[in-house]
Amino acid sequence: MSTSSNASSPGRGLIGWFANLSTLFLLIMILVISTGEMMHGQLLKFGEVLFSDPQQQVQYFLLRADPEKPTCNPNINVDEEVARQEAAAAKGTPAGGAIDDVDDLFGARKFNAAAVRESLTATVKNCAERHVMYDHIRQHITPQLKFYRALETSFFTLFKFGACCSR
Repeated sequence: MSTSSNASSPGRGLIGWFANLSTLFLLIMILVISTGEMMHGQLLKFGEVLFSDPQQQVQYFLLRADPEKPTCNPNINVDEEVARQEAAAAKGTPAGGAIDDVDDLFGARKFNAAAVRESLTATVKNCAERHVMYDHIRQHITPQLKFYRALETSFFTLFKFGACCSR
């Protein structure tokens, strides 16, 4: 009966251990990539359940990235802006201040103060809603959310990379 050492048997040494570990890693990656779309969908669903706030109309998809602060001004005085645009129109200068030959294509235009007021009122209302939504979203960004969305987006990146390279 012969005795053999563990180091000399195939697959038992350090090289064999690394080979087994890399094979296991490749098998796990194949499993993740092949089921990645389904798993990512489940991660999105869990994010929706864990972090959404229906009362404030904040859904997980809004929380997947830091929001950009709106650049519009919700405190515009509509009456002053209508008066300014009307004065600019009376001088023949468009609201933006630049004179363009295309503006004269159809002749002189009449200034419609009611339409401008209605448009500005809707714009100010939309801007105020965007600022409120921005504040709601910022209030919902917690360290737990940051961790979860990093996990979810990292998994998505891994899945997309694997799906791209496997074709």
